[in-house]
Amino acid sequence: MTNKINIVVKKFWSQLNRRRVVKTTVAYVVGAWILVEGASVIFPALLLPDWAVRFIVVSAILGLPIVVLLAWTFNIERTLEIPEKPAISGAQGPDGLWKGNQSSMPPILSSAIASVAVLPFKDLSPNNEHKFIADGIATELHSTLAKVHRLRVASLTSSFALAGIDADVKEIARQLNVHYLISGGVECIGDHMRVIVEFDNADEGVQIWSETYDRDVSDVFSIQHEIAHVVAGEFGGARLRDEIFSASSRPTEDLDAWSLVQRARSYVLAFTPQALANAVPLLRRAIELDTEYAAAHAALASVLSEQILNGLSEDPLRDRATALESADKACSSAPIDPFVHKMCGAVWAYFGKSESSLSALRRAVKIAPFDFGAWGYLGWPLVQTGIQQDLDELHRIMERILQSTPSHPGATYWLYHRSVACTCESRDEMAVDFARRSVESNPMFPWGWMQYANSLGTVNAADDARQAFEQSRKISPALTPEHYEFMIREMSAKEETADRRLAGLRSSNIL
Repeated sequence: MTNKINIVVKKFWSQLNRRRVVKTTVAYVVGAWILVEGASVIFPALLLPDWAVRFIVVSAILGLPIVVLLAWTFNIERTLEIPEKPAISGAQGPDGLWKGNQSSMPPILSSAIASVAVLPFKDLSPNNEHKFIADGIATELHSTLAKVHRLRVASLTSSFALAGIDADVKEIARQLNVHYLISGGVECIGDHMRVIVEFDNADEGVQIWSETYDRDVSDVFSIQHEIAHVVAGEFGGARLRDEIFSASSRPTEDLDAWSLVQRARSYVLAFTPQALANAVPLLRRAIELDTEYAAAHAALASVLSEQILNGLSEDPLRDRATALESADKACSSAPIDPFVHKMCGAVWAYFGKSESSLSALRRAVKIAPFDFGAWGYLGWPLVQTGIQQDLDELHRIMERILQSTPSHPGATYWLYHRSVACTCESRDEMAVDFARRSVESNPMFPWGWMQYANSLGTVNAADDARQAFEQSRKISPALTPEHYEFMIREMSAKEETADRRLAGLRSSNIL
């Protein structure tokens, strides 16, 4: 009996503290005491009657229960539904972005209820002029499935890299580490479009469903919606079906805008300076046609920021302003779209807005926890703060996703982030090792070579550092040492963090 009373008392006391009743009451009593003491001194000096002081005392006493009641009532919104172990530390702000200091760890692969890869759809049109529509349908389907709780969707870049290979479904699924494959083709003749979709159980090597859709070109989004709904049925479960159904909402009412974005995204996959330049006017036109199309704003912000990052912008100040404006517009328009938040998170990181970047990226991984690319992007803002807690979190995240999917196209960047974090921690030999592995993974990554040069310089390997720098210059002549230093200093929250990331280049006479 005594234990039950103690538990009740503790819970009641906890509620009083959580609702800030105790603090409010103490503050009121102190204030009332000061008021009564002041009245007892001042009122006689003003020749006021004795009952005036008594009135103040009685009012203060009667006001106490009212204050306690108001404190209990109006502080309730601050205390309801506080999770003991939230999936992601922090809270969701009024702008819909996630606020907090630390994210949870990326999920392990075995925690997914199913895994699927969306392969690039084939362009079956006579003149092969509609590849961007075929890629666009696959991309939109991938984005839809990525929003589904506990459904792991293979990286789109990994899936597209297997386009045209001569292998059976079991081998493709093995390379992508998934159980199901979605593939298909698109044929456009005039205003008529035919979409063929196939769904394979790769474990058994059998096709379990296929469908042909005949539509007008303006019905692309309704086809994508139908496909997502049928896929939900194949995976089974009312909850999963509802999640996919709600995730496949139409992002824009203007097919022309959608087509322009898909064509631009097909260019960006090449990631060359010319491809980035070709994407910009398409995205600007898409926004003119549909000013509320969040994906267009996010894609434009991403392309412009990549140009600035690599020294390719003809007017960096103008493009920076446009990128930030587009990112703000995209995130406010699409509060539950992980693609939008992922792209905008990277944009804000490139411009040194680490708090906004972390907020957007934490939101992205909360919505789509199996999007390891979004987890990887967290490396950019986490390293910028220079805070050891953030660097520790970076190492934990990158280690987990590298173990989960070592062949992911983002692995190059994940190794790069670990190298930069080691540089900030003065673990110079480890920084060299991670940077070397990064450029070995993708020899065409100029920022990886610059980080490799800096890390080599910090261990007094000046000749090797200059050779690594020359590799970066061959790949991207626009990424000059001066521009690299400018971007590093803009991205870093602390001067000492930037100095560490540039010290090896300076000691090797590169800067």
